[in-house]
Amino acid sequence: MKKYFLHHKKIKIIILTILCITSLIWFIYSVIELRRSGELRTNNSIRKHYAYPNNIVNVNNITAWMTFDYINVIFKLDSTYLKNALMIDDTRYPNIRIDRYAKNHNINNQVFLRVTQQLITNYINNKK
Repeated sequence: MKKYFLHHKKIKIIILTILCITSLIWFIYSVIELRRSGELRTNNSIRKHYAYPNNIVNVNNITAWMTFDYINVIFKLDSTYLKNALMIDDTRYPNIRIDRYAKNHNINNQVFLRVTQQLITNYINNKK
């Protein structure tokens, strides 16, 4: 009876080992395929916004949760434009959210958002 349980235990261990190895191979293959397709490139999801039609991108759609980097990409701004225009000296720029920057610098969030929107509107109008 004891041999029977030991035999089944060995079979279970072998099956689990085979499943783990198979899962590992599948995972590695998936990562290789994602890299090959370009899905694992840095900021790939953000950079796709360059392809947005102009009618989708609207300054009024900017919200406080957005980062300066996200806004720079969406509106195709010079990466230092908002930093210079808003006199931002935060080392986390452009990877800081608008609302977090405003809160950390004791600025009214809505006022700061409106000023940012106006600066972007000016940039777009001057670019034309």
